[in-house]
Amino acid sequence: MPGQSREQEKFGSHVRAWDEKLRETIQHRSLGRPVSYRHLIRLECYKLAKHLLCMEEYKPFRAWW
Repeated sequence: MPGQSREQEKFGSHVRAWDEKLRETIQHRSLGRPVSYRHLIRLECYKLAKHLLCMEEYKPFRAWW
């Protein structure tokens, strides 16, 4: 883009790459359906919140691929 420094362009490309990665999907074994990495992070946050509220023990997602 005009008016942007090289650093800004480089940062923007990293952000775009990160966003693309978060949109990728994997097959979730427990749910039996594909979920995006973004959704997977959200699910882990819910599990952590339940653990912090002493509702259930936290069992982290383990990548099997």
